[in-house]
Amino acid sequence: MATNLQNYGLLKQEVEAWAFNSNPKFVQHVPMFIKMAERDLQRILRMPAQETEVKQTIVDNRITIPTDLIELKSIRICGGKTVHQTTFELLRDERAEAPLDGSVMHRDCLKFARHRNTYEFNQPIANEVRDKLNNIIEQGTDVTVLYYRNIEPMTADSDCNVFLHLTPTLLLYTALQHGAMFARDDDSLNAFSQAAAEELREVQVQLEGSELSAIPSKMPTRKAF
Repeated sequence: MATNLQNYGLLKQEVEAWAFNSNPKFVQHVPMFIKMAERDLQRILRMPAQETEVKQTIVDNRITIPTDLIELKSIRICGGKTVHQTTFELLRDERAEAPLDGSVMHRDCLKFARHRNTYEFNQPIANEVRDKLNNIIEQGTDVTVLYYRNIEPMTADSDCNVFLHLTPTLLLYTALQHGAMFARDDDSLNAFSQAAAEELREVQVQLEGSELSAIPSKMPTRKAF
């Protein structure tokens, strides 16, 4: 019978039970195995539940990158027009080549580039020629930043984050992989690695069909690997 997983405390119990390892050192490190698994899922999964958006205003030709951003999807200005990403080096070169009056400033394509902890945009043009050109980014323009956010790791026993809610089986098997590496148990490592790979393929299939949000928080029947 499947086991319902509702929180971090129950997940820790499941990791201990599936590992068949009651060694105090192993049990003490179970939270670390789960945290490492969360980090792995953060790296390999891109789910709708990880997406978020924020509105920012361009000041001094830049905006600050959200602190919880792990991967950018798009930046749009008012009216829904998408800004195209380039490298900071190319953006800097275009700025250096542009005339001071801005008369030929990026007519066809709005651009931005990442530079340290900011996104830098096309240089604003001079007021006297701004009205003659289209597709201009101006100071004070509001933009919407759509991105995949960092999912905070669980810490309290009552916690339940996106990974536990939507991909509990994958989270369990991945944590058990790390546990097997810690215990230097090659047989268990091979078994849980294979189980995690199969579950990941299933998750990716459901993501392609946009069905992942409907997955209940259930675990598979426990079995010896």
